[in-house]
Amino acid sequence: MLRKIKIFGFFSIFSFLLFICNSCNEKPTDLGFTLLYDTITVVGTTSTEQNLITNGETILNRESLFNIGAIFVGKSDSLKAITFLRFSRPADSLKNYRIDSVSLTLFPLRYAFGDTINGNFSFKIKAVTQFWSNKTTWDSIFDAAGNTAYFDAKILGTYNQRLKLRDTMPDIRIKLDPSVISDWLNFKPDTVDPWGLALIPDDNSSIINLFSSQMVTETRLRPVLRIYFSNGSGKTDSIAYLSNIESSYIDGDRPDPNSLTFQGGIIYYPKLKFDFSIIPKNSSVHKAELELWLNRGKSRFGNAYIDSILFAGDYRDRKIDSMPYRSIYGFRFQNSNRYLFPALAQLIESWVRGSGSGEIVISLDGLNAYRKLDRYTFYNINDQDSNLVPKIRVIYSIRPQLKK
Repeated sequence: MLRKIKIFGFFSIFSFLLFICNSCNEKPTDLGFTLLYDTITVVGTTSTEQNLITNGETILNRESLFNIGAIFVGKSDSLKAITFLRFSRPADSLKNYRIDSVSLTLFPLRYAFGDTINGNFSFKIKAVTQFWSNKTTWDSIFDAAGNTAYFDAKILGTYNQRLKLRDTMPDIRIKLDPSVISDWLNFKPDTVDPWGLALIPDDNSSIINLFSSQMVTETRLRPVLRIYFSNGSGKTDSIAYLSNIESSYIDGDRPDPNSLTFQGGIIYYPKLKFDFSIIPKNSSVHKAELELWLNRGKSRFGNAYIDSILFAGDYRDRKIDSMPYRSIYGFRFQNSNRYLFPALAQLIESWVRGSGSGEIVISLDGLNAYRKLDRYTFYNINDQDSNLVPKIRVIYSIRPQLKK
């Protein structure tokens, strides 16, 4: 009986294997016959082999640093930063009292740019004489000769002392000419008079400091204007006004046109253009990465860390200060000048399916693009050292075609 069971089991297994072998040898279905044999081809290409990166340049996109949570004041070499502060209209009741004194309080942050060890930090405070908005830029404030009608020539106050940079910074208080309040009280309530102060660095200043200001999404310290006056009983009283609007405007020397340079505050952006027309439109891009090298000899940094994260945006027909169609992050290798954007496959595939070309704009991540003045200069495509020029590597496959 046991032998019969073994024989039956053997023939069962043999029959099953024969069925499998016979099935595997069947011809493809009609659908399978419509596919060409051996049509899936995996291809790797690089900018070293093909002219995939067609251009690299630095573009200027001036933006108003308007209520971004920080303001800049100072000068370092060719870089110059001014700030406008706007306050509420002083209470009309102050007309009935004698204004004894006025002070402006600022709240420094630890970041600074320039010669923070031996340099000089000094600026003057003047009255703003024209209305300004978030559309105002350095070029609209100053003409080609550097002249302006946005602030008065009269000096209301001065500051001249290098700040000691600490983790916790004490505030600074500056005495102002009380006449500024009398002038503001003469403004008509239904006008757009500025009620503003301009912070203008001296030419001999060699440091740009960062100060706290307001931002809608954050609770932050902001400039305070305090007015001291003699009340009806002859005693000294005071009233404080917080700034309503803070705007910084920055200018400096233009970066090397042959470089890829990002500089916060002004703002300069590196832009790279690509041509992937050699990749067939029906291809799938599986892997794509971009490599950039920082040229530290041509870069300039403040006293904060060098950012390890970069941001690449595909803006197409949108403005650079708007939301990009796609955004990709890149990172810097530890203790290295090499940055890598490892996930460009989806972006490049969208270009391949379209015109075959595209461009990206490089910046720092988030608010660091606006709260730091650091200059990041990268090697460009025409630099002599081929090991340091931008490189892009792409792996793609061509999808199977239906047989005609």
